[in-house]
Amino acid sequence: MEGFPSPLPGATARDENGCVDPADAGHRVGGLIRVIAARDPAQLTRSGDIARRAADIAVELKWGPWEVFLLQEAALLQDVGTLYSAGDGTAADPDRAHPLMGAMMTEGILLPRQVEWIRSHHERWDGSGYPAGLCGDEIPTGAAMIGMADTWRGLTDAGPRARDEALPVCEAMAGRSFAEPVVAGLVRSVTASRAPP
Repeated sequence: MEGFPSPLPGATARDENGCVDPADAGHRVGGLIRVIAARDPAQLTRSGDIARRAADIAVELKWGPWEVFLLQEAALLQDVGTLYSAGDGTAADPDRAHPLMGAMMTEGILLPRQVEWIRSHHERWDGSGYPAGLCGDEIPTGAAMIGMADTWRGLTDAGPRARDEALPVCEAMAGRSFAEPVVAGLVRSVTASRAPP
């Protein structure tokens, strides 16, 4: 398939150029999404909200349509690791283990950069995040957008009033928890979504 990115390791269906057949990758992603829906439907709803907001931020940062799609796909699966880490009883801190588990579960299904976004979506600009304590430009922008969208979702669960209060909280995170352009993208996307049609 012309223009399809580098092959996914471990995928079975490939075209004549050795690239993964998107139908095969889509089927595998769909399988993981069905597992999430069966085990925790609320998580799927939450991840859908995060994927939409992350895509809005990416559009504000001038990402192209294909990159935005890849970001949405990774954002939908960003917490898939919680299904394992919360359910097996072996992880010392299941919440902190889920990015690594999610990366392991999606390796060979998603592109390597998407797997890295999942692994790094709880990293923070100042190095206070997890699992690796990455800081600054070490954090992939896609991971930062997913993390920012996740933070926004957490702050705005309570409705419209929470949204009004959440925006200044997020703005204060610029240069501390998230890169300034990522926070600016969130602010622009939220402001644009509030504008009258």
